[in-house]
Amino acid sequence: MPAFEDAPGLARTAFGEAMYARGRELVSRGILPAHLLWDADEVLWDWALSGVRLFSRLPLALFGNLGHREYIAVRPGLLELLWGMHHEALARGEDPYLRIWTSGYPWRLWRILREVEGFDALLGPPFSREEGGAAIISNHPRVFTRPDYVRVMLRLLNHETRAAQLAPLSPAARATIERQLVHGVDDSGFKIPELAILDGKVAFEPARFLIDDARRNVEWFKDAGRSAVHVKSHAPRIFFGKIPNSTWTPIRFLETTPSTLIEAIATALLSLAEDAPTAPRRVAGAAPSEPSRAPQQPATRSLGPSSPSTQPEPPRRIFHVDIPSEVLWREWLHPMRELRRAQKRARALLSSPSDRTGTR
Repeated sequence: MPAFEDAPGLARTAFGEAMYARGRELVSRGILPAHLLWDADEVLWDWALSGVRLFSRLPLALFGNLGHREYIAVRPGLLELLWGMHHEALARGEDPYLRIWTSGYPWRLWRILREVEGFDALLGPPFSREEGGAAIISNHPRVFTRPDYVRVMLRLLNHETRAAQLAPLSPAARATIERQLVHGVDDSGFKIPELAILDGKVAFEPARFLIDDARRNVEWFKDAGRSAVHVKSHAPRIFFGKIPNSTWTPIRFLETTPSTLIEAIATALLSLAEDAPTAPRRVAGAAPSEPSRAPQQPATRSLGPSSPSTQPEPPRRIFHVDIPSEVLWREWLHPMRELRRAQKRARALLSSPSDRTGTR
């Protein structure tokens, strides 16, 4: 049976070993890696920008060069928890791979994950730290990013085919998506597994619990009939709060930010698994089956950064990644602009005289 020492890149600490054991406990009590849908920023890791670097690059930004440096710190205990779940799932013959859903973009995620030893094994093939490029993340069956979101929402904006696309989904998921199409199609934080399934990424189908730092994302997930852990993040802001995730001292901020949340996340998941309903299985093209027990209201557990830990956490490893301007435009700005234009066209089509109900 695989053990702690078989996980690459883990330093043996009391806190890490405790989180590894909690990961194995989660799986032994029925919470598999495939049941969890992880947000990335402020959940898997904290990140910050340097205010000094940002302002020094303002002249370049005025001409459209938005390249920048981001400082990243993976949450202490996270990798140990994930490896515990991974090993226990392997031992039980279950799907051992995690799922990541981020409103970020593929190149950035690929670049960050390359810095974390062992994350390729946790995410599973075809991702590899040593081979391939960002395209592997773009097409990964267990990763959903902003371009994926834009692609599926563009299809759903087609009024002629929308009903057929949504028909196989549960009533709760269908109603949640339809509300989003009316009120907020350009918010790529909208995360429910049915969107990924509509995009052909059926590996997200078993997801039962979202772990996210944005309250609105948690509420959408609940509206679709599932439960969530809400991680209350305290990302910095500078210039009168106008520039998020920015600080004058990013490394010092990341070193001192309270991060004893991983144990609390595991505890919250165990609590939700006991209280929340078993989510019906939903597969594109098939009607959802009945829940295995009487349905209850989907639940949320909110966790603050000061949640206690039974063990002192180890020092954080902090690294930086440099984001090229062309990547930011290609994968972050242009896709959302395309979606907003498509939404305007769809609304204009609905409001045109020839399409109004009751027109002659």
